[in-house]
Order: sequence, then C-alpha cells, then structure tokens
Amino acid sequence: MSGEPEPVAVAATTEAVKNNKKYRKPKPWDTDDIEHWKIDEWKADFMKAPLCEESSFATLFPAYREKYLREVWPLVTNELLVRLRTPLAC
Repeated sequence: MSGEPEPVAVAATTEAVKNNKKYRKPKPWDTDDIEHWKIDEWKADFMKAPLCEESSFATLFPAYREKYLREVWPLVTNELLVRLRTPLAC
C-alpha cells in the first residue's frame, strides 16, 4: 500500500523480458560504424543485365475453367499486345 510495485509483478516482467531475449545473439555484421540510414549512390553500370527475366509455370485447371480460358485467352493476349506493345511468347 506504500505505492511500490509488488515484487511478483516485477519478477514476472523481468522473466518475460529474459525469455524474450533468450535466443538473441550478437550480429557480427551489425556494428556501430555502419550508417543504417545512408542512401548509397546509384550508377547505371551497376546492373549488367535487365531486371526482366523469362519464367515458366504450369497450372492444372478444372475442366469447366479450361473451356473458359481457351475462349478468353486470345482476348487476353490481344489486350496485352495493345497495352504492352510486345507479343507474348506463349
């Protein structure tokens, strides 16, 4: 009643913080001499190749979806050709 916190609550808080940081280990790459908010200078010759790469994937659709996709796919490729001005290789 004197206004001091109960020792049980303090011990529980200390224990929670201790368990929270139990697996934290020092990071050798994160030293004090690193300026985390520094924006590095960018030059065009840093990138040797473009960011766009070819990718491929396959997806199985149910029979009722496959019919729909076969109907719509020419419309989709045509719209992409209009908007991207590049034909799709599929």
